[in-house]
Amino acid sequence: MCGGKPENPTRHVGSLLESACLGVWKEIQSLKAEHEELMLMLSLLKSSKNVHLNQKNYVELRFLMQTKQDYETLISSMKMLLAELDDKIVQMERKITNQKQIFMKMQESNSPRKLQKQIHVLEMRLNFVPLKIRKHGKQSKGESFESYEVAHLRLLKFTSNGDLNQLIEDFMAKEEKNFARFTYLTELNNDMEMVQKKTQQIQDAIIQLRSQQQIDQDDSQLALKQMEEKVKVATEKAELCEARQGELSGMLSQLKGSLEKLFQRIGCDNTEIQGHLGERGTISDLNLPKYLAMIEKRTNELLLLEAQRRAKYAPRADVPGGFVNPFWGGSALLKPPEPVKVTPPAMGFDPFIEKLDEVDRPLEHSALRQLVLESGFSMRDSSSSREGRRDTRDHDKAKKGGL
Repeated sequence: MCGGKPENPTRHVGSLLESACLGVWKEIQSLKAEHEELMLMLSLLKSSKNVHLNQKNYVELRFLMQTKQDYETLISSMKMLLAELDDKIVQMERKITNQKQIFMKMQESNSPRKLQKQIHVLEMRLNFVPLKIRKHGKQSKGESFESYEVAHLRLLKFTSNGDLNQLIEDFMAKEEKNFARFTYLTELNNDMEMVQKKTQQIQDAIIQLRSQQQIDQDDSQLALKQMEEKVKVATEKAELCEARQGELSGMLSQLKGSLEKLFQRIGCDNTEIQGHLGERGTISDLNLPKYLAMIEKRTNELLLLEAQRRAKYAPRADVPGGFVNPFWGGSALLKPPEPVKVTPPAMGFDPFIEKLDEVDRPLEHSALRQLVLESGFSMRDSSSSREGRRDTRDHDKAKKGGL
């Protein structure tokens, strides 16, 4: 509890204690709030959620790197496929050129155009034969036979064995071969066009894959850069928090020293705290609220003593004497009034201390002042009521003595 009573407390001491306690309490509350905020920030930085987020980002980064490797492998395989397709295209072009050369040689050797022209000429001559026969119908049969024989001889010149049917069959076979070669060339051209389209599609797919790979690389680099910036900012915040924590620890140690001095100055005893916690008289984070409570209690007691001192030495109005009837003529026989003895209030029963014991939280300056004023008014009312009763008794005694 508290030590001995202070010698002659003054108003300056009371105001000094009030301001000191209020300032210390506010500073401690603000420091506690800052300390809790810093601890919360540190716990958030070291929380499992942030660790899980970092792991998730790391897994995503690994997935992006694996995707990059897969794309590179796919691009290399597509390049190999393109190389194979280029080789096949070159081979097909060579085959086409060879086929064209063979076809040109066959055309030159067989010359179907010449045969067609000759056949056309023969057909025209055959068509003109009936006309000539009609025109020269009056000619002799010998001349007509000779004309047929001349045409037949001309046709026989184109045959090797003198068979016109064989000539016609050979011509038809050559035409079928030429048509088959033309169809084969058309198919080759179509295949070349299909191969070129597939090659263009593969090249477009490669370009798209490269652009997608570049976009993925840019996204991964951006995400990595953002993660590095976040880690840098978090590291700076952690360093600032640690520095702030060190400053707050120094300020707390200074406040603890000043509290110890103030504790000793106002005459408070910390044996109760030592008995509960087994400490060595130093202020720690655990017993700091109890020290503040004891300082507040001691301050309230000093303020109460100051209020009692003011009530004791305050000037009071003169108490009027007893009423004396002038018709009685016995005023000389009246006893003089006894001096009023002012008895100081007993310290055993104090409603102010009981009210302080009922309060479980620290009081502010305004609440504490109101409590002191109420206790002073109640003490004055009780003293004035006692003085009034005493004056009434003296007046009754004087009245009885006059009678």
